[in-house]
Amino acid sequence: AMNETAEAKGRVKEALASLDETTRAAVVLRYYEGKATKEIADLLEMSPAAVDMRLSRARGQLKGLLADLVEADVARMVGERR
Repeated sequence: AMNETAEAKGRVKEALASLDETTRAAVVLRYYEGKATKEIADLLEMSPAAVDMRLSRARGQLKGLLADLVEADVARMVGERR
């Protein structure tokens, strides 16, 4: 399972790289650094509403790009329970 994890991490990196620079920065600040919307807004010089909109759009894009990864994980977990 070790290289499956490495593969998943690689896929997440690729998916993040497909986002525009500002959106990627917002995602990293929120989900990797745990920063609040207001703080991200100040750092990226945009309104908190704009940050929320970018994060929402990014979640949609990332879900689309990574849906098969999640499905594979769920299938494996369900399979392990039998």
